[in-house]
Amino acid sequence: MFRYVIISSMILFSSCHKKHENKNVPQLQTNKYTFHSEIMGEERSYAVYSPTTFEQKTPLPVLFILDGPSYFSFFKALSDQWGNKKEIVLPEMIIVAIKQNNRSSEFLPSYIDDGKGDKFLRHIEKELIPAIESSYNVLPNRTLFGHSRGGLFALNVLLTAPELFNNFIVSDPSISLGNSTLIKRWNSTQLSFDDHNNNVFVGLADTKEGYSLDYVLDTNSDAFPHMRTIWSFCEKLEADSINNQNFKWKYYEGFGHGTIPAMVAMDGLLSVFEYYRMDKYGLIYSHLNGIINYDQFKQKIISHFKEISERMGSKVLPYESLIFEYGQIFLEEKMNDKAIEMFQWNVDNFPENTRSLEKLEELSI
Repeated sequence: MFRYVIISSMILFSSCHKKHENKNVPQLQTNKYTFHSEIMGEERSYAVYSPTTFEQKTPLPVLFILDGPSYFSFFKALSDQWGNKKEIVLPEMIIVAIKQNNRSSEFLPSYIDDGKGDKFLRHIEKELIPAIESSYNVLPNRTLFGHSRGGLFALNVLLTAPELFNNFIVSDPSISLGNSTLIKRWNSTQLSFDDHNNNVFVGLADTKEGYSLDYVLDTNSDAFPHMRTIWSFCEKLEADSINNQNFKWKYYEGFGHGTIPAMVAMDGLLSVFEYYRMDKYGLIYSHLNGIINYDQFKQKIISHFKEISERMGSKVLPYESLIFEYGQIFLEEKMNDKAIEMFQWNVDNFPENTRSLEKLEELSI
């Protein structure tokens, strides 16, 4: 059984998984789901957040958060603040918060203390992702976030199943566990980010306990294996990815292990979706101020959304709200011909949206 609760209305619904294949999911902010996992042999719970502006006609990328209840709130806040078509900083996203039943074992690969991480990964791949994709209209673009042991799990996914996620945001991963076995396996695999075009961001906490950084990073010392292992791992990945921009990392000096997840979430999303950002006012005013001509202005819009489409794996049209706002600005500047072209562009791309058509009718009078 596949059950969910609509938080904003406190109405309980219950239905079978297959009933959601029509994608007629209530368009409210947060739904909670519980279903029986055949792979894990137990009940599993997760919550799904979709933006208030979300339309089922518009497919969205999906962000999966490990230890979901701990980090759900600030990812939702980031999505509300930046993940909208008005700001064009981050894409609107469907956010899936995964609740762990036993994080001590679920995050550990089988080669570390007989962990259940391999089984948990199969659960995500074979049960959770299909459940989300049968219930929501999604793009073939997935991001995975994990902190601490969740970060270890995320990096093991990158090592063993890199095709499953496009983006990995990793916060202070516990990769020194199991005598740093993951690092040894990584070194023997010779993984290249180019193989699957993965974007990776790793955040490193300050856990040197007052000692100097040079002392902590001294390879002859057995102290501080957690911080030293992550640092050397990131330096190696940075060197291996010198010819591309797919890997980035940051050291958060003065911020400990438990304090950095929110900062890593923000910096990580901005990093893996760097291509998405658009200075929409800078673009149009560079045209109005004579820096670029109208054809260049329009081509920059087309090129920007072409790159977004390529990265997202599906065509993403220039946003209706963006083109409408440009039309309004052109009207204010008494450039009616350009305003008409903007509104017509919207009508061609979004015939079901009437406000640009109404503007065209007003301008034809």
